[in-house]
Amino acid sequence: MNTDLKARIRDQLDKQNLSMRRVSLDIGASETLLRDYFRNPEAGISAHHLTLIAKRLNTSVAQLTGEPPPEQAATSKRTLPVLGTAAGSFDGAQQLAQDPVEWWPHPAALAGVRGAYALRVVGESMMPLFKPDDPIFVHPHKQVRVGDIVVIQEERDGEVYAWIKELAGRTDTHVLTLQYNPPEEVKIALKHIVYVHRVLTTAELMGV
Repeated sequence: MNTDLKARIRDQLDKQNLSMRRVSLDIGASETLLRDYFRNPEAGISAHHLTLIAKRLNTSVAQLTGEPPPEQAATSKRTLPVLGTAAGSFDGAQQLAQDPVEWWPHPAALAGVRGAYALRVVGESMMPLFKPDDPIFVHPHKQVRVGDIVVIQEERDGEVYAWIKELAGRTDTHVLTLQYNPPEEVKIALKHIVYVHRVLTTAELMGV
């Protein structure tokens, strides 16, 4: 981490066209503070000086060390990102958010699962299994099989949209899906699909 920290500090110095001497003096330290730190591979730097350096460079200690702030790290362990909504019908296209729109309590079944996320259902095309505003929890690494409920992320005109469907099959050009209300087969072109992720069942979420 010492090497990474030095690299991040140097990157900020270069971007802001600042010298080590200038920053060292500006934080009230010896003019050789940063120079000595960079010259000695084993050298460390105090938390006090690192805080002052981060402030002088208009950044944060967390950004320089590459670690999330404690409150953010704690939150990410307890909660799951909600990326928006998933539509069952193509008439109700729902754009997937790039950043979380809210955070929900983390189900035990998704604890530690990288990339796990949640969505809210919109529309009535997957009733009675899912009603409007029902939450769904998505495991991005579970194997997907015919008969599974899935979230399909489809890219159109540079935007990503999310659909919730039952997976029915696949051809060379399309993924075949089912909606329930009214019953209908829906084909989605493979060339537009970004991801097909499995929605966890209630039993999986409860661990039974």
